[in-house]
Amino acid sequence: MWKDLEHNFTVWRKVFKMKLICLILLFFSCLPLGSCECPKGFYEIDGADSSKCYSVLGVQTNQIDAHFWCKALGSTLIMPTKLGEIHAITDYVKKHYGTNRMNTWLGYKRVTSNKALFHNPHTKEAMPDIWKTGQPDNSGNKENCAMVGKKYDMSANDWDCWNNARPVCEAMKI
Repeated sequence: MWKDLEHNFTVWRKVFKMKLICLILLFFSCLPLGSCECPKGFYEIDGADSSKCYSVLGVQTNQIDAHFWCKALGSTLIMPTKLGEIHAITDYVKKHYGTNRMNTWLGYKRVTSNKALFHNPHTKEAMPDIWKTGQPDNSGNKENCAMVGKKYDMSANDWDCWNNARPVCEAMKI
């Protein structure tokens, strides 16, 4: 009886290992080959991160609600790591939605009362230095969210989280 149990456990362990390896290979196989696809409703943006897909939502809302909109789509608010990525995304928004709707939320939030410290709330990684000169300034002592806008030459600015801006969501290719 023990031999049968031991044999069954060994077989189960091997099958589990193989399934896990297959899932990992399936997930990562498209990354080097570039054959991954964007989830439905998400699109690649030339000049942005090629491993991500983006969805520009047709609403203007505060950053708290913007997080929920993106989460409902299985994604997050954009968290660009380079100024070029911001410019590619905002050029896309400008082209498809016009210049009067250029304020776009970023997913970064202020960590503490340190006016310069913003981070990704999911990974706790620090926000890269993509700020407009003189920003963040925490004007009025209530600017705890990050955004990009026409007024700031499409560089990052800290802004009141209750202001309205366009959410742009990002998702990994699948």
